[in-house]
Order: sequence, then C-alpha cells, then structure tokens
Amino acid sequence: MISYTDDNGDMYYVFEDENTTWTMSAEEFERQHPSPVIEWWTYDEYKNWLDNERESLQEMIGEKSWTASQGEFVWTQEMVDETIAEYEKMLQDIKDGMMYSRTVDGETDIMVGYDPKYISSSFGYELFVTLENGEEKLFGPYETHSELHAAVESFCNDQVKLGNMNQSEAREIVSQCVQN
Repeated sequence: MISYTDDNGDMYYVFEDENTTWTMSAEEFERQHPSPVIEWWTYDEYKNWLDNERESLQEMIGEKSWTASQGEFVWTQEMVDETIAEYEKMLQDIKDGMMYSRTVDGETDIMVGYDPKYISSSFGYELFVTLENGEEKLFGPYETHSELHAAVESFCNDQVKLGNMNQSEAREIVSQCVQN
C-alpha cells in the first residue's frame, strides 16, 4: 500500500496484490480501517496514577514477572527505581506538552506518544511515537504528508517482518500518521 495527495489536497491509498491494483479515497480507507480511538493522559491523571504505581512497584520487590523484551525476571529495588525514574520522566514530558496514550481503542497494553510541536511544523511533517518496548522514534521532517506516511508505513512493515511489532500495533502507528 502507498498513499498520495492529489493536486486538490485529497489523500488516496493505492493497494496492489499479485494481480490487481486499486485506489481508495481517505474516506473509504477510514471506513474500512477506522482510526483508533485514543485517550490521552492528562498531567494530573498521570501524576495520580504514578503516586499509586510507586506503592505497587515497591510491593513487587522479590516477585517474579515476565515481559516480552526481558523474559522472566525477579523485581529488585534497582529495577523499581529505574522504572519509577522512567515514569517520572514521562510525567515531566507530559507537563512539557508531550502526549502519551492512556488507552488505544480501550486497550492499555499499547502506548502511542507524540510531541504536538513536531506535527506539521514549519520544518515539515514529522511524527514521534513511543513503541511498546519503550523505544522512541521520530520520523521526519518530510516535505509532504505523503512522504511522512510512506516512511512510517515502511518502518512499521519492516518491524512486523522482523517480529518486533504485530500487525495491529503497526496499523495503529500508521493511523496516527493518517490522523495528523
């Protein structure tokens, strides 16, 4: 799939398989592939959550846990301190204008983040996302929205092929590009 913007500013998506090529308007694409519904953290909400999470994390010291990136591990005080420091950085980022998703389509296991100052800035089109593994990725700047979309889509397709991201996560990140 590729996308382009015509001379009138309308966006279209071109799909291709082994035998057929077809084009879909942005409205048709949205009907078939709805953009996710994202609920963003406010500073106060995240601060309240973090206050509770500090206590929960302290109680987890010595407990076994598992993540896709680490496998099985036992929580230590050092790990709790590092996790809290990461969360405090996110709280400061939110205070500074960064946006992090609280839910994506009602799910809490996927996080989308972006800094609004990078979207359609005077430097061009950019998109900032925070991947599930915590990696931060900035795309751009690009001269056109179509170039940004193509770069984000290419990255996500590569990540799916490498097994670093599932198709649902990829669609959600690409749809962020479409929304912005």
